[in-house]
Amino acid sequence: MTAPTAVERGPVRLLAEQAGAGATGILSASRGKHKRLICLEQGQVVFVASNLIEEQLDETLVQNRVLAPIHRAEAKAAAQREEKKLSAVLLERNFVQPDALRRAIEEHFTELLRSTLEWPDGEFSFEAGRPDLDGEITARLSCVPLVLAHVARHPATVDEVRVRIGPPNMRPVVTERAAATVEQASLGEVARSLLDACDGSRDVSKLLEQSKHSAEEMLRALYGLLLLGVVEPAREEAAAKTRVMD
Repeated sequence: MTAPTAVERGPVRLLAEQAGAGATGILSASRGKHKRLICLEQGQVVFVASNLIEEQLDETLVQNRVLAPIHRAEAKAAAQREEKKLSAVLLERNFVQPDALRRAIEEHFTELLRSTLEWPDGEFSFEAGRPDLDGEITARLSCVPLVLAHVARHPATVDEVRVRIGPPNMRPVVTERAAATVEQASLGEVARSLLDACDGSRDVSKLLEQSKHSAEEMLRALYGLLLLGVVEPAREEAAAKTRVMD
């Protein structure tokens, strides 16, 4: 792993940038003593860990009634005794069915990610390199729907979104890395319509005028796609434009 790169930007911008670049590494998030690690492989989230007891996977499994408390205690003791990952012991002893465990893991990671993106006062950094996840059960979660869901609510006002996008005469165009970023991702109707319309021939005001969707829906989706690097200002504008983002 390389030395971590400290950033002043928020977690949405950092996660979006790494997803758009197809990066592999660990995004570290801390808020006082609360710490989380988000592991990426080729721009997708594969593992999320927290240092809080109540955010451990086994606690989530018990709370969601996927795992019986007595089986958790037995599995944790066996994992420590046999020096194995807890998830491996759960599967070996049939305490949790594979499909149910995988679904629970994906939901657990997604919830931790969503709440991390809500941290307004945390510290965030990204360290490139392949995470050591030997023995862990991993997922393959696209960052695209997570970022788009976040910007559907944040910033709070549409005027703030407009400022971060830039002037209404900016002409967005789909980038070369768009296909890899959105592949198998759930974009939603608004973002998909934008992706189809951003060919560099129409500016933001024209895109809003020609869309059947509301201006706020379109602007928030456009902001998310800009963050993800899926679209960008047309080439002749890109050098002169500085976007203000999270």
